[in-house]
Amino acid sequence: MRHDPFESLLEQHLSGVLDAEEREELETHLKECPACRLRLNVLEDCRRINEEDEVPATFSSSWRHKIQEQEEFPMKKKTPGWTKWLAAAAAVALVLVGTLLTGNELDRALGRRTQEGAQAPEGGIGFYSSINSRAGTGEDMATYQPAPDAAEPMMWAAETATGKEAQGLKIIRRISMTSATRNFQSDYEAIRNALGTAGGRIENADIRTAGNGLRTAYLTLRLPADQLDTFAGMLKTLGNLEAFSESAEDVSEQYSDTDSRLRTQQAKMERLMALLEKAVSVEDLISLESAIADTQYLIDSYTGQLQGIDSRVNDATLTMTLKEMSVLDTAEASQETLWDRIFSGVSHMWQLLRQWAADAAVFLAAILPIITIIVIVFLIVRAIIKRRIKK
Repeated sequence: MRHDPFESLLEQHLSGVLDAEEREELETHLKECPACRLRLNVLEDCRRINEEDEVPATFSSSWRHKIQEQEEFPMKKKTPGWTKWLAAAAAVALVLVGTLLTGNELDRALGRRTQEGAQAPEGGIGFYSSINSRAGTGEDMATYQPAPDAAEPMMWAAETATGKEAQGLKIIRRISMTSATRNFQSDYEAIRNALGTAGGRIENADIRTAGNGLRTAYLTLRLPADQLDTFAGMLKTLGNLEAFSESAEDVSEQYSDTDSRLRTQQAKMERLMALLEKAVSVEDLISLESAIADTQYLIDSYTGQLQGIDSRVNDATLTMTLKEMSVLDTAEASQETLWDRIFSGVSHMWQLLRQWAADAAVFLAAILPIITIIVIVFLIVRAIIKRRIKK
């Protein structure tokens, strides 16, 4: 039996708005339906309680106090658990990206300049420094004999240059080489000491430190030409030789031509000086003095050119790039055993971890003021919003 049509009749019956026909229909249905009779009795009892019985004062004050608490302290919406993990992942990503940028961009911006006596080898040269003083002294290079494989590539050029110098020709010798070493500081000091013993000098030195802490030295060395082969052979024994090139430029014709021009101007100067002694008129004196000034300028210019050529001929130029190798590069180059390579790999990763931790500390220190400002602004805005909600 369906009870839906009679639900509304029950409410209307209690309200006293049914007509005679509807009341008769409802009474007939109540006689046949126990459920509707029970519902009618319950509704009548509830209405009687509501009209006759009073609600206890403790119960009334309790639910009113509860409603007031809910108005003052509304229930917070439960935050989904995945949002916490998302926030943690975002923080980790921020630190990783910031550390990466710190290790690259700040290195290029700030330069990470090597301090003399600290990161640079003792007595070393800082960034973009040029010196023309004699290098320090060290062990006698005269006792050093290059290995056959080290001296062999330079033998032809040395013999050719020696033969031409014996004939009075001018040869400018240059050597360029690149070496990689694990013992950067000791090898750098060995180069300086050997250069001082050979009577050479450091014309230019540029030492740079990369983001991974490895150093690279770019050296331009000048030393007597007769010491070049011995000195270059010694350098080839330091670390692993990666590149080597040598050149010998014959400037004899240029030197001879400049020397002839110089002699011509010197002879002209002698004639002008003789004419100057015999000059009588003011016009002759002015003309001769102008010619003497021009001639003296050419003499000085040619003399400087010859001195420059002599300097490059007598002192050869050696350009060297000395690179510091990492632990893994050293292991590969020396063909270490498996366990040695494992140990080298662990050491290398430990160095990378230390470098990353340092970069992370720099990044956090750099971003801390920004985070502080953001937190302060957030707290102020949050307090203002809460105050407006209460009002």
